[in-house]
Amino acid sequence: MDGRLYLILGMIRILINVTPLLRWHLTISRWRILISTAQRKNKATNENFPVYFLNNIKSIPMEISESLNYLRSQLDPRLYFRKVALDPVLHAGIQRSGTNWLRVILETGFGVNLINSKNPNSKINPKHKHFRVQDNKDSIIMKPAFVNDIKLKSFDDYKKIIGKKNAKAFIIYKDPVNWIQSIKRWALKWGWVENEEQFGYLIKDYLFEWDSYHTKWSEFSLKSPNQVIMLQYEKCVSSNEGYERISNFLGVSPLHTMHPQKVSQSSKRKIDDVISVKEKSINNGFSKYIYDSVSFKPEWLVYD
Repeated sequence: MDGRLYLILGMIRILINVTPLLRWHLTISRWRILISTAQRKNKATNENFPVYFLNNIKSIPMEISESLNYLRSQLDPRLYFRKVALDPVLHAGIQRSGTNWLRVILETGFGVNLINSKNPNSKINPKHKHFRVQDNKDSIIMKPAFVNDIKLKSFDDYKKIIGKKNAKAFIIYKDPVNWIQSIKRWALKWGWVENEEQFGYLIKDYLFEWDSYHTKWSEFSLKSPNQVIMLQYEKCVSSNEGYERISNFLGVSPLHTMHPQKVSQSSKRKIDDVISVKEKSINNGFSKYIYDSVSFKPEWLVYD
């Protein structure tokens, strides 16, 4: 498929996807969903409803600005010629690890041909960005829908099963202390657990699933370093290191450099919070417990 056809398809994609995205923020549907989410959050965490609602209203202008920036970048014809030149790319990560942030960077910043820009409906499809790749399927407890019987010895096996022999993979992960706090909020929000006390009983199980998942991807990365790269979210958003590593891995420079402050399924990102995270009042015993519970260690132990 030549570059001109990619350009035409890209323009169609903008009309289909981006225009409704902008309209989304200006319609009553946005407010109904906001109210519904706030009500669920209020039930799960007893967070003050008016405060939560007002904080989200304040984020609307920023979200519209982000959408406009995305639209401007998508009008860059170089993105579509870039898709022809680069190998197809898979992005993956366990929930609450920054996969939506990574998707925006890869598609908008580098113009990659992202295999799983949209998730397949089936959560046991290896193209799903949260597909549980670990061999120990008993470790999958967060959502039963992710339980599968697919075992892969190498990333070459992965590529065969998704039908992309030239694919590369980007895996993003968070420091486990940050992740366990984020997944707790997510679990409460969506009813995976009834309350914080129940989550407390499940912390070790959640960490075991996190550890099994990342250990397997780490094995793939060590065996195929030119095909699989693992990126730590905190290092990516607190500096340009993420862009540099992605650029070196792909062998091309970014077309657009941005640090999106908000992406789908996430609250507004406060970059300063990540940079100065050591100053937060995290109990040292708690962070040590988390780090001691996992064998896969991030590059940056944020609370060490």
